[in-house]
Amino acid sequence: MAHAANSARIGYPQPSSLATHPNPPWPPSQPPNIPQPPPPPRLLLPAGHAPSVRVGSELNTYAIPPSIPLTNEAIQRGAEEAFIELIPAINKVDSNNFGDLLVLVVKKHGHNIPLDDFYNVLYNPRKLDPAPGSLLSPKIDKTKPPNEIGLRLCHLILEIFKIPGASPSFVAPFGTGLVDNKLLALVNYHELLRSFLAIKIMMDSLRTVDPIACPITIPRISIYKVYYIFCQKLICKYKNGRNSSIALENLILGQSRMGKLTKWVFPDLIAKRLGKRGESKYHYLGLAWNTALVSNEIFRLLDFDLSQLREHFRSSKEKPLPDLKTPTKTSVQDIISVGSASTLPRKNWPSDMRPPHSYVDKSIIYPNTNCSPRVWEVTPDSIPAQSQWAQDSIEQSMRFLNHHSPEVEQKLRNLNAGIFFEETQLWQVVQESLSMLRSMHMPGEAFLHFFLIMLLLIFPMVLASDQELNFPSKFKLRSALNRCIDGLKHEIANFCPRDAINVRNFLSFLVKMVRLSEITSLSVNSESLPDVVRAFVADVELLEDPSKENYDEELTLETSFANAIILSMRAYKFDIASISPNGGKDNGIEAIYHVARNLEVGVRKVINILKQNVAAIEKGEASHMPSDIPYQVFRLLSEVIHEDCLRDPVVSKLPICIMTFLVLHITTVLQKVSLDEFRNRERDLSRETFKTWWVFSTTLQEYMKIIAEIVALSQRLNKDPAD
Repeated sequence: MAHAANSARIGYPQPSSLATHPNPPWPPSQPPNIPQPPPPPRLLLPAGHAPSVRVGSELNTYAIPPSIPLTNEAIQRGAEEAFIELIPAINKVDSNNFGDLLVLVVKKHGHNIPLDDFYNVLYNPRKLDPAPGSLLSPKIDKTKPPNEIGLRLCHLILEIFKIPGASPSFVAPFGTGLVDNKLLALVNYHELLRSFLAIKIMMDSLRTVDPIACPITIPRISIYKVYYIFCQKLICKYKNGRNSSIALENLILGQSRMGKLTKWVFPDLIAKRLGKRGESKYHYLGLAWNTALVSNEIFRLLDFDLSQLREHFRSSKEKPLPDLKTPTKTSVQDIISVGSASTLPRKNWPSDMRPPHSYVDKSIIYPNTNCSPRVWEVTPDSIPAQSQWAQDSIEQSMRFLNHHSPEVEQKLRNLNAGIFFEETQLWQVVQESLSMLRSMHMPGEAFLHFFLIMLLLIFPMVLASDQELNFPSKFKLRSALNRCIDGLKHEIANFCPRDAINVRNFLSFLVKMVRLSEITSLSVNSESLPDVVRAFVADVELLEDPSKENYDEELTLETSFANAIILSMRAYKFDIASISPNGGKDNGIEAIYHVARNLEVGVRKVINILKQNVAAIEKGEASHMPSDIPYQVFRLLSEVIHEDCLRDPVVSKLPICIMTFLVLHITTVLQKVSLDEFRNRERDLSRETFKTWWVFSTTLQEYMKIIAEIVALSQRLNKDPAD
């Protein structure tokens, strides 16, 4: 929350008492024949402090009187007036065109902001507060004086994206609702910051020229290299704990994204491929370097390729100072030696083992209990209840945290459901908890228990139907999760490499949950609902229909499952005999078909429920079907998988990774069958049926991937050391 707190401050530094004097319109030795005012007194400053401006190729120094600094009120008033002028453009912003607003801001008000100050208003608000000696510290961009009004305006622009829907208080006298754009909430704040900086660097380092009068070309890769070099220099100079290799991947844009921004900044640019066949590269006409900012040192670095540039900056960086909030290895050892060692046994996860990017491997199977994250019975207008397995897993991890960090455990127990729909509050809990856990002597395992608890608390809400959570509530939940995702991307640099991998895993699970939540609300045209359900059922039954033209008894539902099991076993080098009660290859093959029949029965159970619903509507026993039919099919099948399929003694022996593969494979097979029937149906029905299959398959696949990771993490943490 430090960033938000500082960004809300308006105490930007006052302008320097020295300002660049404009060039005189004539040489001093040849004044015109008009009365001249007395020359200003020459300042008695050391030579190194004299302000200078570049005129042609000469460096001329002019003595100037101290300028009168703008008052804080004048700065705020100027920024507010500029902001009000931008309101029409702000109200047109969405997640696809937000770059147009950023380009407009930089062109009109940000072109004369020093690059250093611009970077700090984005990423280091505290760096804008003057510190002893800060005015003497040389900046990377020495071409411009400070511009407080421009900085304050950028701050105001950032605030409307941080808190979408909240108009600044100063626009009230001009009329209510001037800033009225709900689409601001859809703009990813992290992408906004990265794009803002890239646009500023491009507009400062390049200038447009007449391609005919100045027919020079600039390689597209060189523009990206200059951007990359400035980013590295800014990060190295203004250290804030994020200057690790992991953080750089998040702050610096990739080449493809940079290419799109170039078109935003220079929409009329001419691009040509130049070079020999097979070696040609894109070059731009109509651009030239701003040599006042792009120095000879940077030009020399352009001879390196990107991998060499990365190595250059990696080797030239100073070793960062230790974070005072994070104990060093020595201090941790001192704590342990005093006698605060754990009395709980460590789990079978060696501290020197590098954690994987996925917790699932072929040694982990589903537990012999219903491991659903939620109770699948729907209660309208209420958050889904956690399953018994989820409650037990949460309680076990709570006990671990209570022993090592009672403050974190109490913070989690005090959570109420409403906090997951408050963007800033949820991130505050996560951020404060991680900060506490970083100070522990066994942080790796503690983080994992914290992550498991958070995932199990969040997942039932993500899996809620529209009857349980309405669309506005789902939108608030996704906004809160996206705020956590953005915050974790910045915080990840504060962790040691081993813990950073676990944080990155947690972050990736949250991203998947946001994506899953988005598709749970996709619905089918209500007018064609019964027909879509009939077509959906017919697609599954086509696999068993001998009368169809391309019928293949080797591609029935049972054999499709069996083939998928064999494929996955080969891929994961899994012993077929290991799932047979008596062992042996023959018994193993029988076990494969036992699993296939079990899964087939589960699918048919769902199909029969759908048939009963359609029949009830036809007989008048039911008035309507829910329009989110893809979600309803997913909910029914997930319940069957957990309550019936995974509790079968043979199926339960299959590793989690194989079960996930089976679901992915069979949904692909069924979608192919549906596509084969696409041309045989009426146009609108084909479209809605295809949509239903796609949404259902995507929802089920994403769910199986997430629950596999959660169960695997739980199994690893709760594994007995003797195992």
